[in-house]
Amino acid sequence: MKGELPLQSFEVDGFRGIRELSLPALGRVNLLVGKNNAGKTSLLEAVRLFLYRNERSLRLVLFEILRDHSGFRQPGFSRRGADPQVEDLEAAADAAEALFFGSFGEGLVGPIRMRPEPMPSTELTIRLPWLKETGFGAAELDESSRALFLAPDTAILEMESEQVSTEFPLDWFVRRTPIYRPGARDPALMIPASGMEPFQIRRMWDQVAVAGQEGLVEEAVRTIVPDLDRVLLVGESGRRSVLFKLSGLARPVPIESMGDGVNRVFAIAVAMVLAKNGALLVDEIDNGLHFTVQDEVWQAIFSLAVQFDVQVFATSHSWDTLVGFQYAANQSPATGMLYRLERRPDGRVDAIRFSEEEVEIAAEQQIEIR
Repeated sequence: MKGELPLQSFEVDGFRGIRELSLPALGRVNLLVGKNNAGKTSLLEAVRLFLYRNERSLRLVLFEILRDHSGFRQPGFSRRGADPQVEDLEAAADAAEALFFGSFGEGLVGPIRMRPEPMPSTELTIRLPWLKETGFGAAELDESSRALFLAPDTAILEMESEQVSTEFPLDWFVRRTPIYRPGARDPALMIPASGMEPFQIRRMWDQVAVAGQEGLVEEAVRTIVPDLDRVLLVGESGRRSVLFKLSGLARPVPIESMGDGVNRVFAIAVAMVLAKNGALLVDEIDNGLHFTVQDEVWQAIFSLAVQFDVQVFATSHSWDTLVGFQYAANQSPATGMLYRLERRPDGRVDAIRFSEEEVEIAAEQQIEIR
């Protein structure tokens, strides 16, 4: 390993239904498995939020999570300059509550808290201004205070990190249409289960090309497209396309026609290069990948993670993914860590850690540990 990992241990509570979750030891590459609603995606989002320290970027990430999980969209007035309506403010407030307490109820709500275990002073806390803590880790929503807060210039979210407090005005959420654009210096890039948007892929490939790292991405893609010669980005600004030049074909092939697996591996490889010295988070990493390429894909991930000093967090339900992860972990000097997340009835999530040796035994004997 070239440098220190972004996180060596991690705790989160109060985030999207995760009352309490602790990962006591993290590796270079971490695979999270577990049943639906076990908290895997929530954990990725919590790690992503924690690793951001730039206020503007953190706002964009928060908004993206609000949009994805609550269905909140800015009303049309945001582009016409008109004043927001009461129902628009209510919708934004509902979205903020969904961010914190989407699966909580009966007064068992509280602020989001994220921290690495040995360093509580770096804790990131995000709360609603109309949340009233009632002691013993519980809190309740104060509806009378909530009504008073529904004005455009008041705070809808409050954040505290390392003795620095920041407020996020309600006006910011309802008037603007921010778009998160992954950049070369992002501390935590995230690839959602649905994949990245084409404009994001094009912009990221531009950054890889400027850095002169195209060859590494192309090498990773050859794990599933062995006849790839080159990756091309052609066309005018705003109408460009990513094309694959394949051996034996006279004309390049648009990446969109290559299938979900190719798009997935390409996005992962590009993101690994841009996540240098940071973290890469991949939700449902196996989407679109055939079981026969899992070993090679994971080997590429481990290799790039070491080369670019990236800590990887990925989720999956696939047995083939687990086996491929185990194979690559045994071949790499980097540490691979497997966690199975299990949700208790009270909302707490247990993280059961498996060593590389235990994963190997489970894979060989086909012992179910997902």
